[in-house]
Amino acid sequence: MAPAEGRDTRSGPLAIVGIGASAGGLKAITALLSAVPAASRLAFVVIQHRIPNNERLLSDLLAKVTPLSVHTAHDGIPLEADHVYIAPAGWLPTMEAGQLRIRESQLSTDATLPIDIFFRTLATDQQEKAICVVLSGTGADGTNGLRSIKECGGLVVVQDPTTADFDGMPGSAIATGMADYILAPERMPGVIVDFVRQPYLGPVAAEQPDVPNAALSAILDLLNAQTKRDHRAYKPRSLARRIERRMGIHHIADMPEYRSFLGTHPAEIELLSRDILISVTRFFRDDPAFEILAGDFIAPLVRNRPAGKPIRVWVPACATGEEAYSIAILLMEACAQSGSSPDFRVFATDVDSRALTIARTGLYPETIAVDVSVERLDRYFTKAEGGYKVAKPLRDAVSFAQHDLLSDPPFSKLDLISCRNMLIYIEPDVQKSIFALFNFALVENGGLLLGTAESIDARSDLFAPLSKKWRLYRKIGTTRGSAMTVPPTSGRSAITVPAPPTSLRGTSPADIIRQALLLEYAPAAVLIDGLHRVQYLFGPTGEFLDLPTGEPPWDLTAMTRG
Repeated sequence: MAPAEGRDTRSGPLAIVGIGASAGGLKAITALLSAVPAASRLAFVVIQHRIPNNERLLSDLLAKVTPLSVHTAHDGIPLEADHVYIAPAGWLPTMEAGQLRIRESQLSTDATLPIDIFFRTLATDQQEKAICVVLSGTGADGTNGLRSIKECGGLVVVQDPTTADFDGMPGSAIATGMADYILAPERMPGVIVDFVRQPYLGPVAAEQPDVPNAALSAILDLLNAQTKRDHRAYKPRSLARRIERRMGIHHIADMPEYRSFLGTHPAEIELLSRDILISVTRFFRDDPAFEILAGDFIAPLVRNRPAGKPIRVWVPACATGEEAYSIAILLMEACAQSGSSPDFRVFATDVDSRALTIARTGLYPETIAVDVSVERLDRYFTKAEGGYKVAKPLRDAVSFAQHDLLSDPPFSKLDLISCRNMLIYIEPDVQKSIFALFNFALVENGGLLLGTAESIDARSDLFAPLSKKWRLYRKIGTTRGSAMTVPPTSGRSAITVPAPPTSLRGTSPADIIRQALLLEYAPAAVLIDGLHRVQYLFGPTGEFLDLPTGEPPWDLTAMTRG
């Protein structure tokens, strides 16, 4: 089909839209593409679960309903604006350097989850210019991939399940809480075109002036007041980009107007906070990093552990729990391989209560098969309706709790801390102090695992690399150091971790003894009233208590682990 008259195809697309569909998808794809305007400046890639047959039939059918040029994709084709590319059935499409790559499926998961894989590579390649659409289909393909789109600042659009012939895929996508729009297919092109024409993605985005401090500060004040979470430690430009993304969704031109919008739309405040927190993770993310962690740190840790001395691991900013469970799996495997069975506990924390509810439930979509081997699925998960549920031994090894790394005291006497892909969004001065907190919380030779885009270079005096490439470090020093403080941002107090006094002048011997004993031996504690209702929690209480899914009972007897 020839390009429509007047269409500008001299430059690349403003954004690339990945369309994923399965059963009942042809009807939805047709409705969507027929509503795309002739000069949208978008490129569309269609991935549908279907039996390989005459590819020309689908191309010819779609060419009759859309003004765009329609092609059956081939390997290495560069994507142009106002074109539709149909991934051939039975082949795996991915994005690489602006080109569509088509290869044979090598694994069973490649063949069954091509939408997930394409969305991930689209996010990595296009970042905030990645848009994904999940249409009618059974199963959950696309659910994990859309998380990557969201993490990179792209747009997530899902078909309204009431308009889908099969609501499995749309329902699974909506359950993540990450859908920006839930619409009938024919309404999708309008909102997508409007979104990409906002300053967030438009051609003037690179020329935007500095962050408007007054407007940004007013928005953060409102965020902090409603969510009780401080967002000021995040880098101003990162904050601004997440705010601009939400502005683009609502077609709002400037921050003062968006601040006014927040004042009359309280639900938007929580959605903005979630966008800033980016509660996204997956099992064994960056698999080589976990291989290094397992072989170079966890295996000798388990092998050399004295009897009666538990291994303690902390995963701050754990999001929906996949990383914490991944580390628990590595510990279980190391125990099995060494023939020993040291006690261990993984403490996983996050500020997002909604993400923690998912983590505690331990039910994940079937698309985790992209990241979890068949052997591990069989051993550590049970098949459940809609996906896989964490098996009880694995669930019992991990304790989840709400905790703000920027304002709450850290856990202590830890063997390993895994804090991945959070610090890249945090101001450098706050990063340095968080590294000091981690050093304080770790035992001698304790380990620290960061994300691949993060570095300890600013505090190389505190940690030495075990694997610089995969960001695995070991604590330097044998003492717990002096008091350390995370610098306060406006509206919040500094986090101070107590340490032994550096001066004894004016301090009684009794005070010295009390401080030293509290530092080394203070146990986890719970304050209750006369009816055993919990009033306050102190320290790593997750080792003894378990908060169930749903409304917490706050009855100590109901929370005690068996």
